Amino acid sequence: MTAPFSPAPHGPEWTVGPNDPAIKQDRVQVPDSPIPHYGADKWSLAPLGTPAAVQPGTLIWTRFPEALSESFRRTAWLLINTPLPAALLDRDRSAAIEWYSGSSIRTTVMNDWLVFATWLQQKTITRLCDVTPGDFESYAKHVQAAESTAATKRRRLRCVSRLWAYAPNLPASDALPMPVWEDEPMSDFMSITTRSGENTTPIIHPTTMAPLLLWSRRFLTLADDITAATNRWQSLLDEVPANPGRRSQAAAAALVQQWIASGTTVLPAKARLGRRVIDFQYLAAIHGQIDTEDLSRAIKDSGYQFCLDFHAPTLVDSPIKGTIDGKPWCPGIDYKDLRTLQHSLIAAALVIVAYLTGMRPHEVLALQPGCLQRQRISAAVVRYSVHGRKYKRVRRDGRSDPNGQQRSWTTIPPVAQAIDTLERSFPHNTVLFPSARDGTIPLATPNAGPHIATLIDTANSLTQKLHLPDAYAIPPDPAGPISLRRFRRTLAWHIRRLPHGKVGLAIQYGHLTISQGEGYSSLNTAGFAALMAQEEASALIDTIEQTRRDLEGGEGVSGPAAKRLINVVNRTRGFEGTYLSAKDARKLKADTSLTIYDNPDSFLTCMFDPNRALCLRAANRQAVEPRLDDCQRNCSNIARTDRHISALEHEAQRLRSEADSPLTPKPLALRLQSRADTFAAIVNEHRATAITTSSPEETQAPA
Repeated sequence: MTAPFSPAPHGPEWTVGPNDPAIKQDRVQVPDSPIPHYGADKWSLAPLGTPAAVQPGTLIWTRFPEALSESFRRTAWLLINTPLPAALLDRDRSAAIEWYSGSSIRTTVMNDWLVFATWLQQKTITRLCDVTPGDFESYAKHVQAAESTAATKRRRLRCVSRLWAYAPNLPASDALPMPVWEDEPMSDFMSITTRSGENTTPIIHPTTMAPLLLWSRRFLTLADDITAATNRWQSLLDEVPANPGRRSQAAAAALVQQWIASGTTVLPAKARLGRRVIDFQYLAAIHGQIDTEDLSRAIKDSGYQFCLDFHAPTLVDSPIKGTIDGKPWCPGIDYKDLRTLQHSLIAAALVIVAYLTGMRPHEVLALQPGCLQRQRISAAVVRYSVHGRKYKRVRRDGRSDPNGQQRSWTTIPPVAQAIDTLERSFPHNTVLFPSARDGTIPLATPNAGPHIATLIDTANSLTQKLHLPDAYAIPPDPAGPISLRRFRRTLAWHIRRLPHGKVGLAIQYGHLTISQGEGYSSLNTAGFAALMAQEEASALIDTIEQTRRDLEGGEGVSGPAAKRLINVVNRTRGFEGTYLSAKDARKLKADTSLTIYDNPDSFLTCMFDPNRALCLRAANRQAVEPRLDDCQRNCSNIARTDRHISALEHEAQRLRSEADSPLTPKPLALRLQSRADTFAAIVNEHRATAITTSSPEETQAPA
C-alpha cells in the first residue's frame, strides 16, 4: 500500500485515496471481476473486459522508479477513468479515441511510460514538471537509437504526449510540460522513413511458409493416431488401482521376478527433481493392476540393481495408421511426447485457419467448436463459412466493446478440415484453440508463437528421423520467430506481390473465377481488401524503383514498351522510402499510365494497355489487369531490362543442361532445347536493340 498524496501548493488537489477503487464503476465491463484499490501495488485491468483470446493486463507499480511511481499512478488513473483530453482528440487528422481498451492501457503504462520513467531516473529527474525542452530532445534521440520498429518509436513519443495532455488535471509536480514534438513536426526528431500507420509487420518468408503449410496439412492426417494414443494412455492410467491391496503387491513382486529371470537389466527412466529415477508410472500403467508404490517396493525388496535408461522408449500400445510419403510416420507414440504432439496438432490447425482465412489473431483464437457451417450450393460445390466475432473498432457508447460483434468468413476446405480435426481430437474443449492447461480458456496471443515453434521443431525432427527430402525441412524465418499476426500480412503479400497472385488465389481456393477468389473470406468487411490494395501499391512502387535503379546503373531496356517504361520511371520520382496512405494507393491505381507489372516468371515487365494486350480476348478489353499467366512473346506491352535478360540466360542454360542429361527422354529433351533456343533469341534481340536513359529516342513515347 502507498501513502496518501499531499497536494502540491499549485494545481488541482488529488482527491483519490489509497482505498478508493482504481477503476470507477462506469468503466467496469465485467461486473464479477475484483476491482483493485488505488493504493495497491498491482492493478488488474480485467474489470475493463477483453476479447476472449486476450489476457487482461496488469499494471505493476513496483516496477516504476520510487520517486516517480505516484506521478505515473495518478496519470494512469486518469487514463482509465476519464476520456482522452481534447488536446489529443481535436488535433488535425487525429485517429485517437476517447476511451482506451485494457490492452492499450497496459501497453501505454507498462511499456511506453515505464521506458520514459526509467530514462528520467537515469537522468536524476524526480518530478515530471522539471522536464525541459532539452530533455525532450534527448529522449527523442534515445528512442531513435533504440533497437525497435519505427512504429514502436513513434508510439513511445505519442505516449509521452498523453502524459502532457492530462497535466491540467494533475498536481503541479505531475504537470509535464508540452513535448517539443507537439510544437514542431515529429519528423524533425525522428529520422524514420516509414510514416505512422504503415504496416511494418514482416511477412513470413516463402521458403519458411511453404514447408510450414505443408507440415500443417500433414499433421491433420496424423491427428487420429495422436488422439488414439492419448485416449489409450489415459485408459491405462485409469486402470492403475487407486486403492492397491495384496493383489497389486503380488503382481508387482511377480513382475520383478519375471524381469530378473528373463535377464532384463535395463528399465526406462525419467527425470525427477534433477535426477534419474525409474519410470514407475509407465511400468505400472502398461502392466495393469499394479500400483507404483508397490512396484517400487518390489524392486527394492528384490535387491537387484537395474540400470536406468533415460532414452528407453516408453511407447503406448496404440496402432499407427498415418503415413508420410507412403511410410508409417513413427513406430509408435511415446507417452512423453503426447503433450508435444497435441500442441503441434493445435498449432498446425492454427496455422491453416490463420493463414487461409486472413482473420486477425484474436479473432482466430476466440473461435469456438461449432463455428464451421457448410452450405451446399450444388451437387458438386459446398460453401464453407466460419462464424466468429470481430473486435477491432467495435465500440459501444463510444468505448471498446470486449464482446465484439458477430462476423462470418467464407473459407475453403483445408480450413474446414482443420476445424473438424480439432473438434474430433479434443471433444471436451469449449474453445477451438485452448491454452496449454485449460480447455475452456482460449490460447493467449503471445503463447501462439511458442506453439508454432513446437510444431516447427516436431516437423524438423520427423524430417530427420524419416530421412525426408530437404524440401520438408522448415528453415528459420529471417525476420525471427513466427507470430500469429504475421499470417494475415503474409497472405496479402502472396496474393498481391507474386506475378500470378490473384490467379493463384482463384485456383488455390477452388473458385471458378478470379472475381470469386477476390471476394473470399469476406475481404471487404474484414478490412482485408484495404491491406491487399496497400500491398498492390507497394508492389507497383517496388517495380518502379527497381527499374529506376537498373536504369541509373546503365542497364538497357528492350521490347515494344521499352520507351514507355523509361518515360514512366523518369516521370515518377520520390517513391522510395515513403509510405502510401489508402488515398495515395487509390490515386496510384487510378493513374492508367502506371499499370506496370513485374513478371519474373516470364522474365519481363508488362506495361499493361488493354487495347494492346494479347493476353486478353477481344471481348475483355475492359479488363483492368493483365493475365500474367498468359504472356505472349509478341505482345506490345512487353519491356525487358538487363536484369530480366540475365535471369533468362540462366534459365536457358538450365534447360540445355537438363536436355543434355541422359536421363531426360528424347521428346522432352527436344522441347527443352527448343525453349532454350527461344530464350537465346530473345537475349540476342535484347542486346541488339536495348536502349538506355542516355539514348536520344527514349524521351519520346510512341503514339
